[in-house]
Amino acid sequence: MEVITTIQPLFSDCVVTECCRVEEKEYELYPEERVSIQNAVAKRRQEFGAGRLCARNALTRLGINKYPLYKGADGVPIWPNGIIGVISHSHNWCVAAVAKKNDLRALGLDIETIDRVSMRIAKKVLTPVEMEWINAGDEEAQKRLALLFSAKETVFKCVAPLYGKRLGFYDMVVTHVTEEQSFEVKLSEKIFAEIPHCSTLIGRYLMHEGEVITGLFLER
Repeated sequence: MEVITTIQPLFSDCVVTECCRVEEKEYELYPEERVSIQNAVAKRRQEFGAGRLCARNALTRLGINKYPLYKGADGVPIWPNGIIGVISHSHNWCVAAVAKKNDLRALGLDIETIDRVSMRIAKKVLTPVEMEWINAGDEEAQKRLALLFSAKETVFKCVAPLYGKRLGFYDMVVTHVTEEQSFEVKLSEKIFAEIPHCSTLIGRYLMHEGEVITGLFLER
């Protein structure tokens, strides 16, 4: 399997990104971070450690060193003051993106292993219109399924902190995907009423060696 070397094309230049393979080893963690996974199975510890490694490397490039990333009550990392960030992992890879709040309002990122996204998952997160696209039945259907699921995960991570209320996967519909590796998402009227600039969002995606990676950012 080839190495994913960069996910930077998903974002603007003000976003710092990192990626690495999830290896079968114990990663070095700060004591504050290790508490979060002390009872986790080995695979979960490895995924968590790879995520913290990517995030720390990205933060270092922003000039922030040796910062423990606590896990918040909602499971999301607690980033340094003035920083927004996101971590995601698939079975094999981990990705992270960080930026200064002065540069961006919000940031979303997700990675999925294409053949591990099941139809059972799809039925829980895709609208009937999106399901029609998936049920086309050709050899690209599994890729489309993984892409739609990943895109919705990315939009959720990006918009939920701004919305501040319960946000569901049916509150967003992927309306268009281009061969130029972008996707368009329309949000429901109730979200549009709260945050008008989020009516229609344009994200980007990459597909590499069985993985799909999606990214989204909202400028100030």
